Formats: sequence, structure tokens, C-alpha cells
Amino acid sequence: MTAPLLRRLLRDQSGLACPLGGEEETVGSLIVESGAIPIGWFAAGPPGMAIFLPLFPGTEPPEALLDENGTGCRLARLLNRLRAEVNLRTPLRAVLDEMQEWVDEHAREVIVEAAELAGVPREKLLGSFSRHAAERIEDRLASLREDHGAARPATAASWLGATF
Repeated sequence: MTAPLLRRLLRDQSGLACPLGGEEETVGSLIVESGAIPIGWFAAGPPGMAIFLPLFPGTEPPEALLDENGTGCRLARLLNRLRAEVNLRTPLRAVLDEMQEWVDEHAREVIVEAAELAGVPREKLLGSFSRHAAERIEDRLASLREDHGAARPATAASWLGATF
């Protein structure tokens, strides 16, 4: 069983366990992959609409995954806002898939480089990659609303001239 296969199984099954908008929801998922460089793949929110980010022993988690004042992590809050906008769900799923591929590809490259290092240099490289990946994902998700237009409430002016 590989981490990508397990992530796909979690993603595919998450909607069955609790459909979008249900009262109960997965807050996060963690898959641990052992090896020369252990990886904790963490997804904030339900795995069906999240990205698994790599976390490495000896490194600090990215700021985007830290809880802020008991309101949850920044990445989960952003994903929740995007998931709540019905017109963004399909493009959101596509962006999440695209970004997961990017993370997986670059994580493999960084792990090969890190395997040649030890101690602090290894931890710096791995920690830097985790932070960069989280920042890149946040930026891409934030631009999703601009790319596809955020849902706007109807105003009285928008109804003028409408045909029913």
C-alpha cells in the first residue's frame, strides 16, 4: 500500500462517510510513510477536498497548518470557505488534484536530495520544502476565487430587467 493510493482511498470514501455540508466532518487526516526519511502526509479538513502536505521529523510544521486562537489552521479555514461556494466546488477539486500532483512530484525530488544530507542541513531542506509547498497551495487556492469568480449575493439592481 502506497501513500498516494491510501490518499485516493480516503478521498474517494470521505463523501460517503459524511456528505458535503453534513453536521459531522473529518477535521484532518494523517498518513505516515516509513522509510529512510519518514514522512507524515497531513490533510487539513476532509480528505475528499484537501491536499496532503508532507511533514518531516525534526522540522516545524508550516504556519498554514498551525491553529490560530482555536479557530483551526489557516489552510483548513480557506478550504472551508471555498468548499462552501457551490460554484467553486468543481474547479476546487481540479486545483486540489493539480496541486497534489505538484506536491508529490517535488516531494520525491526533495527526498532524493535530502537522503544525501544529514542532521541540520537535511532538516532545513525538508522543513523549507514543507513551508514552500503550503505557501504555494495557499496562494493558488486564494487565486481560485479570482479565477472563477466568487459567488455574490443577488441585489435588487441585479433583478431589474430579469425575465422570469
